[in-house]
Amino acid sequence: MRKRDVLLIVENPVRSNIILRLDEAGKAAYSDLLDSAGLVEVLDSRGNFNYHLNFLLESSIVIKEGMVYRLTDRGRAIARFIREVNRLWEKVEPKLRGSYKDIVSYAQEFEKEVGIRMNRKISEIKLKGKIEIVMDERSVIGILDEERCEDEFFRGYEEIRISDMNFDIVTRGDKDGKESHHYVLGHPDLSYHLSPHYFGSVLLYLQRNFGEAHLYAEKKKPMPFMLRAKKIGERYEGPAFMIAPIILDRCQK
Repeated sequence: MRKRDVLLIVENPVRSNIILRLDEAGKAAYSDLLDSAGLVEVLDSRGNFNYHLNFLLESSIVIKEGMVYRLTDRGRAIARFIREVNRLWEKVEPKLRGSYKDIVSYAQEFEKEVGIRMNRKISEIKLKGKIEIVMDERSVIGILDEERCEDEFFRGYEEIRISDMNFDIVTRGDKDGKESHHYVLGHPDLSYHLSPHYFGSVLLYLQRNFGEAHLYAEKKKPMPFMLRAKKIGERYEGPAFMIAPIILDRCQK
């Protein structure tokens, strides 16, 4: 196929949606494909859908086996291309439309989505240099540009598998000998803990807006936790989050 032909497929939402649906499901009946294509709200009629489906069949992108449809090897290659185009578009589109957001704008969006009030002011925190960061009103969560995570201050940070975090009950005694219980997230390699509330809020925001999240921490000493949409070294247009650690004496699971 010519590059122009492939680009026309990517550009057409009905064709690209059919391909992505089959790539995700492996196979699908006509009615399933019709429903999935309808989600993009561009269909004027079933005849329009049939026209695009027949184009994919005639181009050997899709094949029909009995009552179901599948992608050919060519179709699967095009599906990978469509996903890559979509990924790149999400990255450059804010800049192309001239509305690239700074960290204050992300702080406002974060507050609106999860309800944690932000100061909306940029503070210069000395982390072996000055790093601009927006803090919440309790100074527990900070938002910074993702590229700042490559500062030498974070050199000792290692990725922590989110699935390895444990839900703990921490018991603390006050000066009068009364005990109180706190719910925290812990990890076998860490001597400090993470607030489930703040972790859950940031995780929800990153997964909802970027599709994934990665957790980093300093294993040798208590330091703020870092949450990013991508691994350190992988650039993306968006914020990174720092969450203050919880340091407690005694833990009971």
